[in-house]
Amino acid sequence: MLADARASLQEINATAQHTAGAMRDIGWFLNPEYDTLADMVGRMREFATTFLSGVECEFVAPPLPSAPGLPLEFRRNVVFAFKEILHNIVKHAGATRVSIQLEPAGRQFTLRVRDNGCGFDPSAASAGHGLRSLRQRAADLRGQLAVESEPGKGTTVVLTALLP
Repeated sequence: MLADARASLQEINATAQHTAGAMRDIGWFLNPEYDTLADMVGRMREFATTFLSGVECEFVAPPLPSAPGLPLEFRRNVVFAFKEILHNIVKHAGATRVSIQLEPAGRQFTLRVRDNGCGFDPSAASAGHGLRSLRQRAADLRGQLAVESEPGKGTTVVLTALLP
């Protein structure tokens, strides 16, 4: 009985934390003070640090312009794609090291996430919506998604997008 109550409380706590995080995301996305590339990358760095707790993580981004005007849809698609990539690493890869690189160059934005996890065969990936969602976000960004992986050799995901 005590174990059931403890499990229920843990489930309630997890749901509350997820809901609070989603509300923080909504508030952040809608706040016009955070519509710069530098703010978006800062949010991504903060999320990676929290979400990948216990995993060695390298986050590399050059100094970024703080000019306002990055559209909500661009920020939303990039941040949610990033969260999906990290979620897949935590849930499936069993990685001990993750490298994240952000490379804005001209009008192109590149996000590269590499892990040392178990890898997988992308051509035999399950029918889950993770990769499909990532590909749709890339298309919405007028960009591309590349996934390089093989069993036992980790995974690299590269999302390229055109900056608005």
